[in-house]
Amino acid sequence: MQTASTTAASYAAQASRPSAAAVPLSPSQAAALATWGVFLWFAAALLIRWAPPVLFGRGTWTVLLFAAALPNAWLTMWATQRLLSLRADQLVPAAALAAAAAMFCDGVALTWTTLYGPETKDLVSAAALLLWGVAAILVAAFVAAHRDGPSTSAQWF
Repeated sequence: MQTASTTAASYAAQASRPSAAAVPLSPSQAAALATWGVFLWFAAALLIRWAPPVLFGRGTWTVLLFAAALPNAWLTMWATQRLLSLRADQLVPAAALAAAAAMFCDGVALTWTTLYGPETKDLVSAAALLLWGVAAILVAAFVAAHRDGPSTSAQWF
């Protein structure tokens, strides 16, 4: 006969075990997403490195870059879903994993390299744009995954 404490312990043990539904990415998808995140980060880092400084001030060009990041995030998640054959329920974990890989690289690059450029004081707007872009990708994944309720394919357009 089970007591209330053993029943509670049994439920707690079951709740702590991940189910197949709780881990929707396969190991190969996870590896591809981490690689994809590093690739996207590196492309953005090179853009920042080679872009004229006027783009990363506080003027009109910066506003246009921030605005352009929104549709770019949407297209990035659309391409990610197509390239990796992701289901709608995989979009948010996929975006989070790729974003985490990119943010790890970004933290290392900003701290210990001059990849973005020699003058760190000029990089505040560029770093802010990277954060904005990552957030936009996460939001795009969430919206697409939940647009029409649970389904196996995201509604992008």
